[in-house]
Amino acid sequence: NPPAFQLEAVEFNEVAQRHRVIAGKPDRQTPTVKATIRALNFFPYWRVPESVANLDLIPRLRKEPDYLQKEQIRVLTGSFNGPEVDAYNIDWRQVDATKIRFRQDPGPQNALGLVRIDMPNEHGVYMHDTPMKPLFNQRARAFSAGCVRVQDVFGLVEWIARYEPGW
Repeated sequence: NPPAFQLEAVEFNEVAQRHRVIAGKPDRQTPTVKATIRALNFFPYWRVPESVANLDLIPRLRKEPDYLQKEQIRVLTGSFNGPEVDAYNIDWRQVDATKIRFRQDPGPQNALGLVRIDMPNEHGVYMHDTPMKPLFNQRARAFSAGCVRVQDVFGLVEWIARYEPGW
């Protein structure tokens, strides 16, 4: 329920868990999604969506050229698996954003935190952890670019995987 900033895990028509969430900003709202969870991705890379690169990342780099290094974000050519280029050789005021991709290394600084819940859908929206946990204390939590950050995400992950052998 993005407007209520809440997620409910339901089984047999009963709420098993409730979690606070951070949802999309007013200008990038989290869409209504119907999807099946396909995987739990631990220590994920964050492949920065083109919209986030254009609206947030590149404008920030014009003001703060060291941001990529500080956040462990790599600049790649062509695709997310393309060769890495030196960010200091790019003029961020004139960059052709269609020719580069940004990928953040896994780890505690990663925007997705330590786990992403993969649920393929037409909007490219998923649920994930976050390193910005103090945001969950806010009453209104519209801070994301559309995906859903989940408080106590590992409690949800454990609930999702509870029937998996060896979990």
